[in-house]
Amino acid sequence: MTSLDRQSVTEKLAHEGIRPRNHGEGNQKLTCPKCSHTRRDKSDPCLSLTISHDGAVWKCHNCEWSGGVYDRDPHERWHAAPPARPPVRIDRRPESLPAHAIAFFADRGISEDALRFADVGWSTARSAVMFPYRKPGDTALCNAKFRKLPKDGFSQIKDGEKVYWLLDKLDVAVSAELIIVEGEMDALSLIEAGIPNVLSVPDGAPKTVGQGDQHAKKFSFIPTCDQWIEPFERIVVATDADGPGEALAEELARRYGKDRCWVVKWPAGIKDANEYLIQHGKVALGEWCRKSKPWPIEGLYDVSDYRDQVLSLFWQGRARGVSTGFPSLDPLYTVAPGQLTVVTGIPNNGKSEIIDQFMVNLAKREGWTFGICSFENEPPEHISKLVEKWIGMPFWDGPTARMTSFNLEAAIEKIEDHFRFIRNEGQDGPTIKWILDMARQLVKRYGILGLVIDPYNEIEHRRPGNMTETEYVSLMLAEVTRFAKLHGVHVWFIAHPAKMKPDDRGKVSPPSLYDISGSANFVNKTDNGLTIHRGERDGTTDVFVRKVRAKWVGQRGRATLGYDRVTGRYSDLGETSLEGGASGNGR
Repeated sequence: MTSLDRQSVTEKLAHEGIRPRNHGEGNQKLTCPKCSHTRRDKSDPCLSLTISHDGAVWKCHNCEWSGGVYDRDPHERWHAAPPARPPVRIDRRPESLPAHAIAFFADRGISEDALRFADVGWSTARSAVMFPYRKPGDTALCNAKFRKLPKDGFSQIKDGEKVYWLLDKLDVAVSAELIIVEGEMDALSLIEAGIPNVLSVPDGAPKTVGQGDQHAKKFSFIPTCDQWIEPFERIVVATDADGPGEALAEELARRYGKDRCWVVKWPAGIKDANEYLIQHGKVALGEWCRKSKPWPIEGLYDVSDYRDQVLSLFWQGRARGVSTGFPSLDPLYTVAPGQLTVVTGIPNNGKSEIIDQFMVNLAKREGWTFGICSFENEPPEHISKLVEKWIGMPFWDGPTARMTSFNLEAAIEKIEDHFRFIRNEGQDGPTIKWILDMARQLVKRYGILGLVIDPYNEIEHRRPGNMTETEYVSLMLAEVTRFAKLHGVHVWFIAHPAKMKPDDRGKVSPPSLYDISGSANFVNKTDNGLTIHRGERDGTTDVFVRKVRAKWVGQRGRATLGYDRVTGRYSDLGETSLEGGASGNGR
């Protein structure tokens, strides 16, 4: 950013009452000019400010105030993206390891042969062990990681490209199986055990599964390396036996597909491959890893496969799905990864709008990322609706003041972090197979946790002539359910009901899942079923929970939400009716 640009952004931030400590690119925590003076702890830095190459965006985590300022006109900004940084190429080579480094590895069970195979060497400049990262076919390095001895601290080349370590050593001709571990020491341990095709992730394990844009960036190496991973038939995941290690294993299995993944579970008291090597030796380590089991999906398994889950269930109980953001709906319906929810309702009663609100809430509260395949909304119009729900201001002119261009720019930045669109611009309509193939790419590239298909009626249905519609719908929903479970993605499938006749008063009753055009399998095959219907009072919407397969997700009943036509936002009214007439406050 030039000094002139800094001056421009500084003035605009000052106009908003924000005074950064410095103007370098990055994130900083500040007091909020809107609410800090009202708080008991007036010095609490509740405002998060991020300065980038062309402006700044902010959000207060107390009062939710957010916005952005930029160094040039928004139209110009979107047509003048900064040039992409060229990939880093590192010509330096690791030097020979000194005696004390060789002794360090020997104490961990790693021989000089394994170190030579992996090209592990020494960096005199950093006084550290050097782990070179290289793409297949390249002579130069694309990254390098350094480790001080005997400490565990790591550093990397600035702006180095994120790829798997030992990617250049893969050879599918030797084995169609590869094994992925959490760190370089574990990878060296498996090399020592004689296991070919070993990879280590470049940045260790995340704390949780699928949390926000930073989480997506952490896994940016997966699409980068995909062309070299694709030929392998089996991917074995052997991460650490702790919370982050389990999160990493789950995320790898989600992105590569659980039907393609196998898993190594370490015995009690062993955290990782290197600990196993030290305690039991390389022969035993190789034998243990060759006992990997298919990733649990569906089917028959030993009781031992579920031992840890049963103990967790006994001591901690069943974890519910994630809240949609409406307390009154929580007792009835929560969002569980890996499930299918069928949504219906008569036209213009808000089926798509309320799922948009669910997604915005989950993006804000949980950091979820979504794929959207919508046939009834063009992306620019759909984005305008998401923006309204994100910031709570109307997109268009009207009696209520519309959002500013700065509000819009800041909101678009957030929407871009959490939403991806699936579009078929060809002459033929998309089939369910094509939609799910695109969704798999979104799981791999961005780690989406939610998928919307809206509506069923617009999909290209190529039903064989000898197959009934009931059989076809059953097979189609089985495909969707399989995708959801394999990748841990919650799918909302919106389907219109058959044309319904009004009663004597001219009103149409809320449809059930059995009223959906096509087949009763929309009831039988789904995990959850919702009917969205305009409420009896103006400005309200009823959410009927018609089916909940798993009682830990919710139960049948109705929640009534407020609806603001100006902003397209829904609000909680605290009105919950359980099936059978019981009521609750939704808390």
